[in-house]
Amino acid sequence: MIYKLELALQDDDGEDISSVKLEFININSSRTVPDTALSYMDMMSGIAIIYENEKYGFAIGCGTTILAIHTTPLFIISDDIKIEGNG
Repeated sequence: MIYKLELALQDDDGEDISSVKLEFININSSRTVPDTALSYMDMMSGIAIIYENEKYGFAIGCGTTILAIHTTPLFIISDDIKIEGNG
């Protein structure tokens, strides 16, 4: 299973300035939300990308370990990750 996620930095007019695409490969566990709910999520704690015990963890919210990101509102844990940026 593969999950794809794109994060975009926007200017005051809502135009994309730059973005990063994340592709999570071989998902071990996750908690996701519908695309329509993403704009309502609190991003004040930022995002986290963690590599621990040969696993990658991504979370919206503060997390410093794979175990800690299980408490965040959105997380993905996978065997591999591809990152592509522009801008």
